[in-house]
Amino acid sequence: MFDLSELKNDMLSTGELVILHPESGVETNIKITLMSPDSASYRKITMALKNKNLQLAMKNRAVVSADRLDKDALDVLVAATVSWDGIAENGVPLECTAESVGRVYEEYPFIREQVDSFLG
Repeated sequence: MFDLSELKNDMLSTGELVILHPESGVETNIKITLMSPDSASYRKITMALKNKNLQLAMKNRAVVSADRLDKDALDVLVAATVSWDGIAENGVPLECTAESVGRVYEEYPFIREQVDSFLG
């Protein structure tokens, strides 16, 4: 018999993603720690965005745009990013703040894609 409760703590923890070079596929020294999609924190983030879009749609009787959905997806990835290591620009280590995470995910799509895939 398999006891599901043994998995519960693992589901609520974080995971570490090692970013692969976009051309060679070789591991880089970039490591990103992400919330588990099964965690209460992650679910809270996604629910808040869904509720916000539903309220906007009801209030404005408008359809949510693809741009809005893309921004929401980026916001989830940013919020799910706990920390990172090994990221620098022009030789200067980049601090893991919501602003810098969002900018890196937008300017370096290969990183965003790997984070999205890891969480998916």
